[in-house]
Order: sequence, then structure tokens, then C-alpha cells
Amino acid sequence: MERVKYGVRSQQENSIRGTLLKKQTAFSKFIVGSYGVHVFADTLPAREQHFEKTRAPQALQVFCGFGGAEIEDPNLIDYIGGGVALMKRLQKLDPENVSIQIRGFEHETHGSVFHHILSSGIRELWGTGRSLTDSMR
Repeated sequence: MERVKYGVRSQQENSIRGTLLKKQTAFSKFIVGSYGVHVFADTLPAREQHFEKTRAPQALQVFCGFGGAEIEDPNLIDYIGGGVALMKRLQKLDPENVSIQIRGFEHETHGSVFHHILSSGIRELWGTGRSLTDSMR
């Protein structure tokens, strides 16, 4: 059985900012949902350069989800769009060692999407490989 490690970070030191971008982590799988990059925009270019130059000690897998209604909300579109764009850039920087799945959940809002992200992320990274909506059909 695979050993699962859990980590909790504060908003200022969340998994994307504090762990995934450093690449030097005991974690190999990440579930990321409905986040933005504005809290560390000033240091993001340097962090991305570090990410590109650093070799991860193990392959990293990321499931990134967001609500479809979030990208239609004028207050959230830049927030969500920035996070999704970061995930796409990270995948391009290290395609051999970083696997990132990005999924939008149609009609879900910022508040309603989290259980979809969590359950689908668990299935994709550790479980059946089927999304929550596919499992319900």
C-alpha cells in the first residue's frame, strides 16, 4: 500500500507557493483547486525559473480543478485564469517529471466545486482514475 503524506499550509504558504514551486518536497501528488497567484505575483517569475532549473526528487502529479461558473464571474476570472495559466506553464517547463491534469466542473461556483475537486483528484491520483461525474453515470 502506498504511504500517503498529508500537509497543511496557511494561505500565505499554500501548497503551490510553498511546496510545488520549490519542487524539493516529500510530497509527490497534489490536489489544487480554485486558487490564484496574485498573492505572490511579485516573486512568481523567479519561482518559475527556479522550478525550471530544479530537479524534483520524484515525479510530481497534480490534479487542478476549478468551477466553470468561476471563469464566468468577472470577480474571479483573473484569479482562476492566473492559476490555470501557471499550471500550464509548469507542465511545459518540466514535462518529463511533472504531470498536471486540469479540469473545469461545468456550472460549479467557487463554493460548490470543492467536493468535486477533492473526490476527482483522489480518484485521478490515487484511485480508480474515474471522475466523480463519470462514476455517477
